[in-house]
Amino acid sequence: MQENVFWGAGKLGKKMCELWASYGIRPDYVFDNNKELEGTYCNGIAISPKEKIKELVNPRIFITCSRTEEIAEQLRDEYGYTNIVECDNVRKMVRVLVLNEMIKPQNTLCSASRKHDILFDLENGMVLGGVESWTFESAAKLEKMGYNCEYISTDFQQSTVSCEKVDITEIPYVRLGWAAGLELCCREVLANMPCTVICNFAGLHFLAACMAKNVDREKVCLIAVQHSDDEAYYEAYTDMESYIDKCLVVSNRIRQKLSAKGFPEEKCRYLPWKVPCEEEKVRPYSEAGSPIRLGYAGRIVKSQKRADCLVEIAKKLRDKGIPFLLEAAGEGDAQGAMEEETLREGLQESVRFVGVIKRQEISLFWKRQDIMLSCSEVEGHSISQAEAMASGAVPVITNVSGAEDDVVDGQNGFIVEIGDIDGIVEKICYLHRNRDKLAQMGKEAHATIYMRQKNFDYKRFWEDLLK
Repeated sequence: MQENVFWGAGKLGKKMCELWASYGIRPDYVFDNNKELEGTYCNGIAISPKEKIKELVNPRIFITCSRTEEIAEQLRDEYGYTNIVECDNVRKMVRVLVLNEMIKPQNTLCSASRKHDILFDLENGMVLGGVESWTFESAAKLEKMGYNCEYISTDFQQSTVSCEKVDITEIPYVRLGWAAGLELCCREVLANMPCTVICNFAGLHFLAACMAKNVDREKVCLIAVQHSDDEAYYEAYTDMESYIDKCLVVSNRIRQKLSAKGFPEEKCRYLPWKVPCEEEKVRPYSEAGSPIRLGYAGRIVKSQKRADCLVEIAKKLRDKGIPFLLEAAGEGDAQGAMEEETLREGLQESVRFVGVIKRQEISLFWKRQDIMLSCSEVEGHSISQAEAMASGAVPVITNVSGAEDDVVDGQNGFIVEIGDIDGIVEKICYLHRNRDKLAQMGKEAHATIYMRQKNFDYKRFWEDLLK
C-alpha cells in the first residue's frame, strides 16, 4: 500500500494536516529538515526522524513548505524518490486530493426541486465583472434556446447584482469552510444530473465538478473556460485535463500556450465575444484643436489591469501640451489613490471617474471616446477592447493575450509592449496631431468586430458544444 508523507511541519504543514483531517484522512508520516521538531507533533501526528524515510518502499511525498523546488531536489538526490507532489498552497493540495480520488462526496443520493441543464460557476459571487457579464448574457441566450440554467455562487463577497430569471445557489464556503463547501457544491452538481457545468475559474467549483465527475463521468459534462492568461488556469486545467470535456479559450495566444503545456488541442474551442455592434458606424470624432477624448472601462485596480498608469499617462500628456479628456469607467481599490493624485496634479478637469456604466449604456460611452486605453499586464481577451472597437474607438493597448486577436497594429489600432507608458503616450500624440486617422482607424476597428460577429453563428456554437 502506498504511504502518504508530508515533508514540512511548519505553519503550512499544520494547515495541510488540518485540511486533510477535515476530509477524514491523515498522512502516514510527517518529516521536516529541522531536527529540533523530531519527536514533537504536527496536529497530533508525530514528526519522525527524516532518516526513517529511507525505510519507505513507495511513498507519495507531499512537500508542505514554501521551498518546494529545493526540497524536491533534496528528495531526489539524497533518497532517490520521484513520486513528489509540490503543495505550497491549500488550493493546490485540494486539487491533488481530487485528482487522486482521495476525497469523494459522502452522500450521492441527492434530489433537486428543479432540475437544471447547465450550471454556471460564479465563484467570485454575484458581482459585475467581465466574466460575470459574459455568464449572464450566455445564460440568457441558453434560456431562450430552451435550456434551464443555474448560477452556482459563493459567499466570498457581498452580491452587487441580482437575477430573477435564473436560479441561484450560494455555496457558503466562508461560513462552513472549504471541505463542507466542496461537498455541497459537488452534491448540487449530482442533484442535477445529467447536466453540464461551465467552470469560469480554476477554483473550488471546478474541483467540485471534478469530484462529481468521479461519481458519474457519463452524466456530468465539464466545460472549462480559460478567461485569463493567468498561470493558475494553465496549471489547474492541465492537471485535471482528464475531467474536462471541452475547454473554451478566449484568445489564440492562450490556446497555443495551453497546447504547449500538454492540453489536448482537440478539446479546445475558441470563444469569441458577442458585443453590441451596429451594421453602420455613425459617430463623431473630436476635431483638431479640441481635447482628444480617451476612455478606459474596467476594474480600477493596480494588479494586472494597471489602471494606476492612467494618471501617469495624463501627466505626460499635460507636460507635452496635449489637450485631452480622459474618462475612467468602473470601480476598484486603486480609485481612491488615483483620485487623490489627480487632485494633487491639478488634473481634475482632464481626468474624470464616471463610475460603473450599465451594460446597455456601454456603447454610448465608447461612442464619445476617440481612443480606448489599456495598460494591462495580464488579460485573457478584453471584452472592453471589443466593445470599444465595435463603437469605433481606436484601441491603444499593451501586447497582452487577446490584443492581436482584434488589433492589427497601425491599421485599426496600436499595440505597444507591456509597461511601455511612453509608447502609449506617443500613439495618443500621433492621433492628436493626425485627427483624420481617428475616423479611418475607427472605421477599420468597427469593421473588424462587425464582420467577425456577422460570420459567427452563436446558436450553432452552443448547440455543437452542448450536444
